[in-house]
Amino acid sequence: MDFEIKIFELKVQELLNKRQIVLNMFTVLLSGEIGLLFIGYSALTLCLFILGLYYILMLLNNYITINEKIYKLLKIKENL
Repeated sequence: MDFEIKIFELKVQELLNKRQIVLNMFTVLLSGEIGLLFIGYSALTLCLFILGLYYILMLLNNYITINEKIYKLLKIKENL
């Protein structure tokens, strides 16, 4: 039983670490996107802006998925 609790705690901690990494990457990408708005407009800037928005949306989706996994694990713990 004690071994299962340790495994559970490690899974939750791993998901929390992944969530923090995703949040940090989101912050860096968002600041880069804002920075792109202050330079001259060109085709390259537009391509980079669209690519950045795509990655931001992917990171948000990943963040939401990680949160759902954490909530599911915590609900399982409550039921034990």
